[in-house]
Amino acid sequence: MKIKTRLYLSSTISILGIIGIAVFSLATILMVKEKITLLTSQSTPLQVKTVQFQQAVEKLSAELLQLGLTHDPQDVKQISTSISRSRENLERINGEIAGLKNTSMDIGIFSGLHDQVLKATDEKFRSMAVFKVEASKVNGAMVRIDKSLADLKEIISGLVISASRRASTATRTLNETISDKSAVPELLVNVQNFRNEVDHDIELNKKINAINDVVYTIGIDAKLLDAKARMIMLSETPAGLDKATAEVQSIQARISRNMSQAGGRIKEIKSSGFVDDTVAAINSAVASAGGSLRTISASQRQVLESMALVDSSVKKVKQVALEQGLKSEANVRSTAEEQQKFVTVVTQRVDLFKKLLIGISLAIIILVLLLTTTTTVCIVRSLARLNGSIVAISETGDFTRTAEIRNDDEFAVTINAFNKLLDSFSRILAKVSESSAKLTGTSQGLTRTAQTIHSKSREQSTGVAQVAAAAIEMSQTISMVSRNTSMIAQSATEARQLAVCGAEVVSQAGQEVQEIARAVQESTAVMQILNQRSQQVGEIVDVIIEITDQTNLLALNAAIEAARAGDYGRGFAVVADEVRKLATSTSEATVGITERVKAIQADAAQAMTAMNRSLERVRLGVEHSGQAGDSLYRIVESVTSLQEMASEIATATVELSATANQISTDIVAIEHVSEDTVNASSSIAAESDTLAGLSVELRGEICRFTHKGQQSPASNPVDYSNPEDTGRLTWLKPDASCAA
Repeated sequence: MKIKTRLYLSSTISILGIIGIAVFSLATILMVKEKITLLTSQSTPLQVKTVQFQQAVEKLSAELLQLGLTHDPQDVKQISTSISRSRENLERINGEIAGLKNTSMDIGIFSGLHDQVLKATDEKFRSMAVFKVEASKVNGAMVRIDKSLADLKEIISGLVISASRRASTATRTLNETISDKSAVPELLVNVQNFRNEVDHDIELNKKINAINDVVYTIGIDAKLLDAKARMIMLSETPAGLDKATAEVQSIQARISRNMSQAGGRIKEIKSSGFVDDTVAAINSAVASAGGSLRTISASQRQVLESMALVDSSVKKVKQVALEQGLKSEANVRSTAEEQQKFVTVVTQRVDLFKKLLIGISLAIIILVLLLTTTTTVCIVRSLARLNGSIVAISETGDFTRTAEIRNDDEFAVTINAFNKLLDSFSRILAKVSESSAKLTGTSQGLTRTAQTIHSKSREQSTGVAQVAAAAIEMSQTISMVSRNTSMIAQSATEARQLAVCGAEVVSQAGQEVQEIARAVQESTAVMQILNQRSQQVGEIVDVIIEITDQTNLLALNAAIEAARAGDYGRGFAVVADEVRKLATSTSEATVGITERVKAIQADAAQAMTAMNRSLERVRLGVEHSGQAGDSLYRIVESVTSLQEMASEIATATVELSATANQISTDIVAIEHVSEDTVNASSSIAAESDTLAGLSVELRGEICRFTHKGQQSPASNPVDYSNPEDTGRLTWLKPDASCAA
């Protein structure tokens, strides 16, 4: 796999991992936020509104009970106004509950109950007003009866006084008659009259006593009638009312009967219109009292019916309040169960997202570390092999060595090009070495020829043919040397071009390594972004913790308010406790998320550390590539020097060729210019020495390198044991040791 592909793959995995982590984190945060919003905007307000609804129902029920039991019309008006406000508040709370949960309570019954209780109360007060009027009438009738009875008693007292007077007169007459002893016949008459008067008085007293008994009975019945009237007023059941009414009617009939008897007996004693008026007044008062009592009975019956209706309404209010309380408790329990379900769902999803987040993060970190490690190891090993080969070649000059290719990547291409460069450079050195060897042999032959010319110049006349042949041979040799020198210069130029290409390849390799370094830096930046995203997730978790703290504070305040409310706040205390439990669960889940985020941040920090180490190794690879480039540039400089020397040799060879041609031209007149020939031979010897020196220098430079086709010292054509070869060239002997 290519290094660039590995780096792109690592960056892609890192980016996809960051996106995946961000998506999972965002999904978790949005889910938690949605559930918390649902709990804070619906569940908790629903519980609060349910408690408020229950309190409103209890308050309305208490006011309805108070309305049914009140005895003051002013209180009825105030309580009815308060009930209307409570009904409006109840309807408002019911509407809010319906908006939160799409369900509503049946509160229409409270309107009917209010109307029933109000109607019954109005009937009660109307009946009580009638009751008061008729009661005053009864009291007036009782007063009239008492007055009439007092009149009857006065009449009876008058009758008693009259009887006493008659008895006193009869007694006084009898006493006078008895004192007058002479009037015996009158005495008998007076005694008989007295007896008759006594009998009459006795009979009259009996009648008066009977009348007194009847009047007393009438008075008792009047008192009893008043008491029964109060019993009618105080009747609590229709049966008791019917019984008291029947007793009143019986008492009324008895009073009428007794009054008829008393009137008749009084008339028997004394006939008087006043007695008739008194009896009529008593009968009228009794009749009026009876009518009022019947009206009171009817009013009391209406009051009892109204009170029965009120009691029925009160019982219904209690039943409705109980039902609404049960519904409210069921609603609170349902809301609490929904909250628990929300908490369970949040916990499960948070655990799932936590596991997925940890798994994805670990997988991404492992893949990135694996790719980064393998890429770094591959880069470091390839650079180490390439750098080792370059350093070994620069230190030993052994161009037969090659860098080993183990992978199919960018470094393999670079190493392959470098090996080709070494192979080309080795072939160039082989050609240069071969040409140098030939040049050495040629220069040695030229030297020997120059020595021969110099030694035999005085024998020109006898050796013209040999000199001519030697001149021809020398001209050919010089031409060959010139061609070889040109080839050397051309080979040096090619070597320089190949060295420059190698330097460019190494420079490109350095640029590729720098691209790798930039890719590693981008991966480091991506890991830094991952770390920043993890910190942002930590900040969001801090916001959730703050919301949880506020929820705890809200639950504490709700618990305090519930404690203040006493029994009415028990349901609200349950809500506060559930909110506190929810806040505690949310806090625990938030702590778990915080720990996982911190673990992710720690893993991201480790990944950044690993990326920094990779970046440092890549930097070392860049430095090694630079060193390889410097080595190739030094080779280029050496080849440039070789090219310059080859050019100088070519120049010298051209000059030598010109001299040889001049010798060939002037050999015809050798007899005439023998001194010129000696000088020319001396000049040839000097040039030959120069050429030999240049050849030695070139061979010394070539001996620094090991290349393919290199000859051993035994192949050197110079025989250093021959005194004729050594002559003036004994200084060439070190070349043999260099070649060795």
